[in-house]
Amino acid sequence: MKTLFCLLIAISVGIALQYAGIPHGLLLGSILASALFASNLRFSPTLPLSLGYVQIVLGIATGLMFKSWDSQTAAAMLPSMGFMLLIAAAFAVVAGRVLGSDPLILWLAYMPGAVETIAIVAFSGGLNVVFILTHHLVRMVMLHFAPALLIQARRWREEV
Repeated sequence: MKTLFCLLIAISVGIALQYAGIPHGLLLGSILASALFASNLRFSPTLPLSLGYVQIVLGIATGLMFKSWDSQTAAAMLPSMGFMLLIAAAFAVVAGRVLGSDPLILWLAYMPGAVETIAIVAFSGGLNVVFILTHHLVRMVMLHFAPALLIQARRWREEV
């Protein structure tokens, strides 16, 4: 409930700032809501969760810079974002069982996002930054080489 409340405030403040013509109002709204909830309020979520709001809004705002905001963009963006988070969660559960590590920490490591953003969230949450960034970088390398390996495997199969 606390998480949903903070997210609703972040979205509301962000939309108000955006409507007022403030550049990157959605990003500033999530930063302000995160700062509010990270303060000494009794219903404040933990810091990694509040930074997660900033990460989500920053990712959405960056993606929307490439295409104008409309209902079709949102309709296409939200399911794909949810699917990416589900894939990351599935990998985290499997890796957590194999490695004996906490799946929530591994989920952070496998989430889509920039290295510096993942590092900031991990560091501010007091998590093992080296462990998380190692897994994150392995994920990124696999994503870069997987298409090339799949194409090469298809070529080898066609030659046989």
